Amino acid sequence: MSLVTCHSSLVTQLAQHVRTAHADADLGFQFTVMDTTGAFENVNLGLADVAGNVPVTDSTVFMSYSMSKVITAISALQLAQEGLLDLDADAHQYIPWLPYAQPISTRQLLAHTAGIPNAIPLRWVHLPDAHGTFKEDSALRAVLADNADLTSTPGTRYRYSNIDYWIVGAIIEHITGRSYEAVVRDKIFRPLGLTHTGFLIPSTLPLAKGYLRRWTWMNLFKWLVTDSEYWGEYEDGKLNIVPHYVNGPAYGGLYSTSHDLARICADLLRTNSILLNAASRATLFTAATLADGSTAEMTPGLHIVPHPSLRIFMKEGGGAGFHNELRLYPDLGIVAVLQTNDATFDVKKVYEELEERSMIEDRE
Repeated sequence: MSLVTCHSSLVTQLAQHVRTAHADADLGFQFTVMDTTGAFENVNLGLADVAGNVPVTDSTVFMSYSMSKVITAISALQLAQEGLLDLDADAHQYIPWLPYAQPISTRQLLAHTAGIPNAIPLRWVHLPDAHGTFKEDSALRAVLADNADLTSTPGTRYRYSNIDYWIVGAIIEHITGRSYEAVVRDKIFRPLGLTHTGFLIPSTLPLAKGYLRRWTWMNLFKWLVTDSEYWGEYEDGKLNIVPHYVNGPAYGGLYSTSHDLARICADLLRTNSILLNAASRATLFTAATLADGSTAEMTPGLHIVPHPSLRIFMKEGGGAGFHNELRLYPDLGIVAVLQTNDATFDVKKVYEELEERSMIEDRE
């Protein structure tokens, strides 16, 4: 556990609440709360490696899964503000081989209103020894061929789909002529000076092992959705999940620390953001409008959490061995990121406790 002296009383208050409420965490728990001045506190609890009895530290890297989508949205908005991507143009303009007969825009893909099926990607993974020869383009084409029929007319309905963001990743590559990973490294990670974030399994940084607790439904039925080659050994009643890559980094391939992710999120709340101009930030924080004039609880990049008195934006990320969530609070100038290597940990409960108590009390 590390503590940095902060100037924000709310940052300190939130960190202390989490530190106290979850002091008995056994598996890894990494939480960062940060304000727009850069003041922050990190809370590290539990074990990154059960067998090795290795605690979580500030430097421990977790698999962030779908929180990667925030990075993809930022990258797409950057291309739009540079005039290289038309968010409302038909995505076939960039990816002609998309199988869908109707026009679909990048804006719809980012807001999950494109009508693309919500296929479950639990088997869209590969082991590290196959990464050097893995062909992402072929994998995406195969997934699209299996999900070639829209479930709704584009723009008429919110429907979450990992495929949406996999396609956006392909659009980014088409426009730039570079790999998705290289684009976000040079335009997001490097400008912010992030040193513990990337899309390769880290070899020189401490990596949290992912775990499934023995007596959970996810572990009991793991054979339905994962192959045995991804199952490690039980460590104190917890099944270790072998480190792996997802087939599409744009929808879920990020490895990072909570602190690095908080730095990205905090930048998005600043008027002098390094990453996005004012128009792009307005897009990121504006609910998607559907064809009937109603709005979805989703922006082009973030989910909207209903709350009676706060604007709250979030992105969850979970998979084999990890469960994470980040939240942004523009009204408070605060962001918070929680990562755990416990696949069934209730991350939402942590945030609900903060929002029902500490945040509201601070405003009153």
